[in-house]
Amino acid sequence: MRFVRCDYRVYSYREHQSTNAISKQTENIAVYNVDKEAELYAKDKLLELAMSKLSSMQREVIQRSYLDDEGEFDYISCGEMGLSDRTFRRIKGDSLGILAAVLNLYVFDEGALEATEVIS
Repeated sequence: MRFVRCDYRVYSYREHQSTNAISKQTENIAVYNVDKEAELYAKDKLLELAMSKLSSMQREVIQRSYLDDEGEFDYISCGEMGLSDRTFRRIKGDSLGILAAVLNLYVFDEGALEATEVIS
């Protein structure tokens, strides 16, 4: 992950008002930078913990599909890993399910939602 800090170029000129209100733009930017960096660090640690729960094959599939900057297509990764397309997609789906469970995320299947609405 990459973090882009706010800098001084986001300042806006304000005319002084009669309320003697003090503009704290520098303070707000500094607080934002520190908070955002801490938040991203915590998310990175949580992702590392979740990735450690995967097998080596599952970890490689997720790494190639989502975390590498190369942006290669799945069929290229399948060929390089020596897997069929169907096996690659199955491993990818299982891996995402495990990550969602570890990270306490909810996975909604729109098809299942439509089926329950029809039954109700």
